[in-house]
Amino acid sequence: MTGRERILKTLNHEEPDRIPIDLGGADVCRISFKAYKRLLNYLGIENDNIKLGNLVAQTAKLDNRFYNLYEIDVRPIELSNSSEWELEIIEEEDHYWFIDEWQRKWKKPKNRGLYYDIVTFPLANQSLSDYKWPNPRDTSRFRKIPEQFEKYGENEFAMVVPRGLGNGFLQMGAQLYGYERWFTMLAEVPEEVEKFLNKYYYFKKSFWEELLNRFGDNIDVVCELDDLGMQTAPWISKEMYRRLIKPRQKKLFSFIKEYNVSLLFHSDGAIFDFIPDLIETGIDILNPIQVSASGMDTALLKKEFGKDLVFWGGGVDTQRVLPYGTPEEVKAEVKSRINDLAAGGGYVFSTVHNIQSDVPPENIVAMLEAYQEMAEY
Repeated sequence: MTGRERILKTLNHEEPDRIPIDLGGADVCRISFKAYKRLLNYLGIENDNIKLGNLVAQTAKLDNRFYNLYEIDVRPIELSNSSEWELEIIEEEDHYWFIDEWQRKWKKPKNRGLYYDIVTFPLANQSLSDYKWPNPRDTSRFRKIPEQFEKYGENEFAMVVPRGLGNGFLQMGAQLYGYERWFTMLAEVPEEVEKFLNKYYYFKKSFWEELLNRFGDNIDVVCELDDLGMQTAPWISKEMYRRLIKPRQKKLFSFIKEYNVSLLFHSDGAIFDFIPDLIETGIDILNPIQVSASGMDTALLKKEFGKDLVFWGGGVDTQRVLPYGTPEEVKAEVKSRINDLAAGGGYVFSTVHNIQSDVPPENIVAMLEAYQEMAEY
């Protein structure tokens, strides 16, 4: 089977010839630039021309040598920058910084800095009515998509758009207003929150309309993301979610699915109690299955929601086991998660989150070897 056939069968909750695998495709199924460089060196593959795939997360753009070596089934369809904004990274004495098209300022320390973090929130000190939104219909973002389709070949791999324009409703509010102000607004001035959410809904709808009208026939999965959970509990109450976030998600996701694509929803954290609501919004796939968060037991998730959801991720804990375990512990973890999630189809193997820079190459190889040992149905 081709990678695309394998993914499509899995999305239909059927067992293909083997469990499909994604590394480098969907959002947070990536590898840190530093970890990827060490991995290629460990595998004896030249690593001088590695490109950065995600500036903020500092993940690598994987290449065909790695994809082919491990028979990865998914390929990402990446967006270009808007023609109305130009990236300029400024170097100062102890850090780098840039301002993105949303007017957020991001900063990364030079000394042992691993990611860029937001340090300035544009709506913290200006009104929503004065805010200048990026252009959601700027088609220059799509200028490199046709060559990506050509590069990956027709119907050979599943084509995934790793993320849309901007994060989810809850998370984007926090990233524009600032976390303290946003969560205070949620509790004290929900009418102001709703004004923002309504504007953001139409913004996101406009973006997806432009993209999917042009390329929807060639895309299999699109990703939307909104972190709803922390390590031990959700960010907000179920009542607040149902009143403010869920109705907008449902409208947006219903619109996206009119284009006959599958919808992957990403949320980290302890979100078990939110999953029935997420199913009602129309998501097809849940990612990344943070197995170390409270209540996110893979066997129970499969039992309770396996008929309604495809699980994409959850293959190995990236907080403790992958960076700090032995290769034998990594293999045992992978086999346990596959046993929990793969039966009957509806499972795409990947890590719980991006493989971070401190993960030794031996453990990445052990993960992939364990997957290969368990992959055949």
